Amino acid sequence: DKNWKARFVWAEEDVRRTRITWEELESLNWFFNFTPQAGGRRRETLQKCQFSQGFLFLSQYLPMPYRLEVTENVQYLRIYHFPPHRIQRIADSGEWLITNDNVTFCSCDDDETLTYRERGFQ
Repeated sequence: DKNWKARFVWAEEDVRRTRITWEELESLNWFFNFTPQAGGRRRETLQKCQFSQGFLFLSQYLPMPYRLEVTENVQYLRIYHFPPHRIQRIADSGEWLITNDNVTFCSCDDDETLTYRERGFQ
């Protein structure tokens, strides 16, 4: 009974965490889409992507180097020469959201279930 409670408390605390680790970034399942203002067309342009060995892999693009950084206590993902991407947590699902004005990345569970629907994502 105590183990269940300890796991529940750990999960509740973990979902409030606002900084992703490099290991999480590279091990989670991710989807990518452009925002509508950047040409995103919901499910039509939605695609899986992968962060691996310091590179972002997106269909139809060369691998792009990335790095995590913290500025003024806010975590950002820097991908190649693009504007910084802010990293946030989705309160309801605990999934990670990485955004700038042009793109959105969203983590998902092992079954690739996407619940995020804002910013023209899907």
